[in-house]
Amino acid sequence: MVRWGNCANDERGASLIEFALVMPLLLLILFGIAEVGRFVAVKEAVNTASREASRYGSAIGTSPTAIPPAPRYADCDGIREAAREVAIIVTFADADITINYDDGTTGNIIETCPVGMQANPDNIGFGDRIEVTVTSTFTSNIPFIGRFLETITVTSTDRRSIFEGSL
Repeated sequence: MVRWGNCANDERGASLIEFALVMPLLLLILFGIAEVGRFVAVKEAVNTASREASRYGSAIGTSPTAIPPAPRYADCDGIREAAREVAIIVTFADADITINYDDGTTGNIIETCPVGMQANPDNIGFGDRIEVTVTSTFTSNIPFIGRFLETITVTSTDRRSIFEGSL
């Protein structure tokens, strides 16, 4: 028969209680680290997409996909496709990719690149800049952490000078 005095020193259930108290906090920290990593990946994908799209638009030569043939900097669909090709973990709609052209000195917008059309190459000259802005939203998939993060808008803009000509 067990005496009451011996039960006070029994620690067999203490480990289970400690585990039950620490485990939710540990899981919250681990899932939080995973979500921060996913956010950084989305942010880098948006940065890379804007950089590659502006690089495509500033390249010398005629676009291989534009109909009718046009310089690369005027091929709106080709520029948007260049952004989509490098973004593996993010999907961009046409409205998420904004393409503008400025005069390169004052930043005044001289032309825009509408969805489904080409920019007018006559309005864009040597030394003007292409400006590509890519936007995406990050939403947490984890219920508890998602309450704190909610939806975060991630935006990246890249500008490059346009040099007309061909190879």
